[in-house]
Amino acid sequence: MKELNTFRQFLTEEKDKKVSEDKIKKVIKDTLKKEGGASGIAPLKKAIKSLKVDSNFNIEKFLKKMSNVEKHKNGDYILT
Repeated sequence: MKELNTFRQFLTEEKDKKVSEDKIKKVIKDTLKKEGGASGIAPLKKAIKSLKVDSNFNIEKFLKKMSNVEKHKNGDYILT
């Protein structure tokens, strides 16, 4: 029974850990640099997925808040 409680505590602690916004910004910025300064949404989603963010994380909303990323009229995101 003690092992089960320890395991439950471990799961709860892992769920409570959140990825910082700074880390998400860094991954987005690095991905855009890797893509030559501009990218569609798919590579950015893939990069964020590797961080294991919450399932309700909205990357497009997050990108709108970033001052150094703009959306091009054709849909790509550009590092400014």
